[in-house]
Amino acid sequence: MEEDSLGKSASEIIAHEITDELEAVLEQFATITEDLNMKNIRPANNRHAKGGAAAKIVCLAVLLVLLVLPVVALHRRGLDLRWAGAYGLVLSVMTYWTYARDKRKAQEGEWRIPETWLHLLELAGGWPGAWLAQRRMRHKCSKVSYQFVFWSIVLGYQFAAYDSFQDWRFSRAGLKWIEQASRHGR
Repeated sequence: MEEDSLGKSASEIIAHEITDELEAVLEQFATITEDLNMKNIRPANNRHAKGGAAAKIVCLAVLLVLLVLPVVALHRRGLDLRWAGAYGLVLSVMTYWTYARDKRKAQEGEWRIPETWLHLLELAGGWPGAWLAQRRMRHKCSKVSYQFVFWSIVLGYQFAAYDSFQDWRFSRAGLKWIEQASRHGR
């Protein structure tokens, strides 16, 4: 394994660069979400929403863990992490804002944003913003059917990232199985 002048391997340097990029994206996301006008949005239960510094750290740590596999997979595929990070940040902010709007509409008794739209934003890449909105605003976090779809999307991202490391072995096997099953069904 090649090492640079400081004795770091290429994988250590890449991991450090990815960590720096993630920290920068998360700082930008935190700034943007704090700047959004969320004054009229009250958490459903202040006891849960206040949390402490430890709860916020745990929340961000879990988010970072969930982002590691997809980010490393994108990097291995040669994607520029700045563009991927910008895309994810924009979608996450849009998703967070949409959750906030839906929460406000719910509190005011108005027509709500369809859950399908929220899930489409999550599926398009805004699931990190949805995850933060659920924790910060306590919105859509207790409805089991909603959480099932949400976590299916998050796990789908994790699976796709893992499968990309396996040269799409599981996806190919699944497609082959579907193809064989459709032939037998005719």
